[in-house]
Amino acid sequence: AYTCGLYDFEEMKFLIDYLRPGDIFGDFGANVGVYTALAGSLEAIVLAAEPVPDTFTRLQENFRLNSVKGQAIRCGLSDFRGKLGFTSTLGGMNRVATSVDTETTEVNVLTVDELVAETNLQPKVVKIDVEGFELPLLRGNTRLLPNLAAIIIELNGSGKKYGYSDDDVHKFLISSSFSCFDYLPRTRKLQPRNEYQQSKFNSLYINLRMLDEIRLRLEEN
Repeated sequence: AYTCGLYDFEEMKFLIDYLRPGDIFGDFGANVGVYTALAGSLEAIVLAAEPVPDTFTRLQENFRLNSVKGQAIRCGLSDFRGKLGFTSTLGGMNRVATSVDTETTEVNVLTVDELVAETNLQPKVVKIDVEGFELPLLRGNTRLLPNLAAIIIELNGSGKKYGYSDDDVHKFLISSSFSCFDYLPRTRKLQPRNEYQQSKFNSLYINLRMLDEIRLRLEEN
């Protein structure tokens, strides 16, 4: 991050312009915690979830090194509570294991709603990067979803291996009163778009019920 700067520039700048000290940020599929560290630098409180043991250890260390307030939880996120196998040798691309994966580790999974209830941390914004398992995560997020201002989500076709498409995720979010926007950092404006981002991994979804409030907050700095 120090070398490359804000490599997800529009999404990271959205966080910088939107988050305030004391806001809660959810980093779901946190990996080693780049978004976690960014949110922590803004004095936000972070709820981070990462399932893979080695990666989780590095996430915890980045919490410490960056003095991030909040909690890091080692778990997967789905639409049920139980256990799932995860790959363990793919680094930042580790994901829910399929029948063809051999080097795997069993991980506890729960829903986002359960995670929020157990930690008493309710995010205003979440970043979701779960390598194709976005739809089950969102389906386990029904109580939190109406209270979220924004979702930054990686959609890159990875859901096909689990029988989901990016269109399925998009339709789910649209049906939940979210819509896709581009963030224009120079003007701090949100520009509606008809579809999720297909030319890059991340898409920004805004809760339409909070749109006016979000726009005012972005412009007030």
